[in-house]
Amino acid sequence: MKFLDGIANTFFNAELIYINDDFNRCSAIYQVHETTVSHDYIVRANYVKEQLALHQLTYDIAIKCDGISLVTYSQASIPKEIHTEIVNQLRFVEDNCKLEIDIKIYKSNSHNNLNTSHIFNLKNYISGPILKSDFEFINFLKQFDLSKKIKIKCWESLNQFSTSTIIFEDSNKPLLTEDNLDDRQSIISKRNKCCHFTNDAEYRFTPDDFNLTTECIYPEIKEKLERLTLLFSLVYLSDYSEIINIDSKIIIDYKMKGYRLISNKMDLSIANLRAVKELYGIYQWIYNQGNFVDKIGLAKNIISIHMTNNDIASLSSGALRSIESGYDIYLKENVKQYIEIKNKISELLISQSDKASDITKNMLGTLKTSFWSVVTFFITVILVRLITSKGEGIIFTGEIAIMTYIFIFFSGIYHWLSECEVNEDKARLFDRYTTIKDRYKDLLNEDDLKKVIDTEKLKEKDQLYIQNRRGTYRTIWILFNIVMFLTVTAIYFYGKNTQTSSNITSTTQTTEVAVPSSNIKNKVSTDNSKEQVKPKALPINSSEILIPHLDTSKKKID
Repeated sequence: MKFLDGIANTFFNAELIYINDDFNRCSAIYQVHETTVSHDYIVRANYVKEQLALHQLTYDIAIKCDGISLVTYSQASIPKEIHTEIVNQLRFVEDNCKLEIDIKIYKSNSHNNLNTSHIFNLKNYISGPILKSDFEFINFLKQFDLSKKIKIKCWESLNQFSTSTIIFEDSNKPLLTEDNLDDRQSIISKRNKCCHFTNDAEYRFTPDDFNLTTECIYPEIKEKLERLTLLFSLVYLSDYSEIINIDSKIIIDYKMKGYRLISNKMDLSIANLRAVKELYGIYQWIYNQGNFVDKIGLAKNIISIHMTNNDIASLSSGALRSIESGYDIYLKENVKQYIEIKNKISELLISQSDKASDITKNMLGTLKTSFWSVVTFFITVILVRLITSKGEGIIFTGEIAIMTYIFIFFSGIYHWLSECEVNEDKARLFDRYTTIKDRYKDLLNEDDLKKVIDTEKLKEKDQLYIQNRRGTYRTIWILFNIVMFLTVTAIYFYGKNTQTSSNITSTTQTTEVAVPSSNIKNKVSTDNSKEQVKPKALPINSSEILIPHLDTSKKKID
């Protein structure tokens, strides 16, 4: 027995003579053929109350005689009291009175609280609200919570079917489904990046809400859902779209910019549905995965080629395959460009790493120049002193030692300037890494760019390399200058000590010479015509020279 019939037959046996089952209310009138009250009315009444309360449905029932209400009751009424009132009223009813039961069931609470609507008479529901305008249907659906499944329960036998959002189910065979829908907002956000939908705030639907995922054997419902799938597929593919209501008919105004501009207004009620599957397939391909912006741009170009006379119904059935092929070619080109970009980045990074090596090479060049200058200076001084000293053994004088120290001091200043130059070049090198990364931000996503150009790791690696090389060169320079300083100082003092020792030795030898008196005359006479023999020149004061004293009293010997 149908549930609505069960409500009517709670107290009497009655037959349906009128029904109007729409989106928000079901109104039915049953004619009573026999006024005998059913003996199990309490069981029937309680069952009806329980079922309607479970689904948060409210109702009003009136028993009328020739259109005049005799008894009225609702879900709050008590069955025994209703029965008593019916019996009392029937005493005054004439035998030829037309007795009717007027039933009204209200669905609003179920819509708001359970996200569920109800069908009590499928045939009337299809011929009534389903065959009415699509505009009324989407306005009915927008009162539901679109983040959850919308269930439409049929209280008659039904071959169940569904879309991703709307479920038409038999009340006696409920389907087990997930209630929450998570993708809607992300899909709408994608659409808003490339498409302008004037009615966005009013209609938050997607094509998935109306595309059938299971077979529907009811052609009127199937056609309505296909029309709405077509409508919102256009909304999600067009650069501009607007839903216009003219006499409760939906007129879709849309513009699509591809290789050529598609601009048209379409009456949805008379639209050719031949291209629905193709358009919905394109929508799914664009929005489900991959680079959305690139895919929708390519799709618009190919759609505009596959249409004639701006009529969406003229879209050829191979459009989706053409789009996929075009995208494959596009991806290959993009992969080639991507590889070229990565190679270019690698070349730049290698170049920058070479510059890190050049920084230390410049420092090494400066160190070599300094070393060779000092070495050349010392070699020159040593050679010059060896040539000009005539065997005196003195290489470095005090003046030369001081010049050497000044040379070492300026070498230190030169090294310090080299260190400053290394720091500046290093800072510029690290800034270039950041510049390279910023330059490619628009071409690569953040994660991929970070993987290709890990600036922190590169900076750390180059920093360690430069510091190690610089530390090595600094240590060599310091050791070299210390050795030179100590060498010059040691040679200087060694030469000075040697000179002092030589002077003392020469003086001692001169003092100790004994000249025999018998030989003096001969030597004097022999060398009268010659210069007196002088001792070998030594770098000592003349006052220190000891001249032997000859006694003039013996000039006339022999």
